[in-house]
Amino acid sequence: MKWKAVLAVLVVALLGTAAIAEATVKMPFDQARAWSKQEVQQWCSETSDCDTWKVFSCHRFSRTRVDCGAGIASHRTREYCVAIVVNKVIANTDEFDTWFRAEQCGSAE
Repeated sequence: MKWKAVLAVLVVALLGTAAIAEATVKMPFDQARAWSKQEVQQWCSETSDCDTWKVFSCHRFSRTRVDCGAGIASHRTREYCVAIVVNKVIANTDEFDTWFRAEQCGSAE
């Protein structure tokens, strides 16, 4: 009887250790906002039509994902764009990825 109890405790301990090992890295909120700013700034410098840009509020969708809103304006071409910048932990790693989602542009006329 004692042997079964000891075995049960060992199994529970091993399962608990495995669950901790599988836990994913939490996306840092401040880092996600900083990466969003870098992504928008890079996009702005590549297109060279950008006069001003701003990263708006961010929202945590899960432990591994934080999305931020962004606005980009060009006074010369009288256009603006809004986008969602996704910041996500790459599965089973400690690495992060950032990309644009739901980009929409329009004219200020």
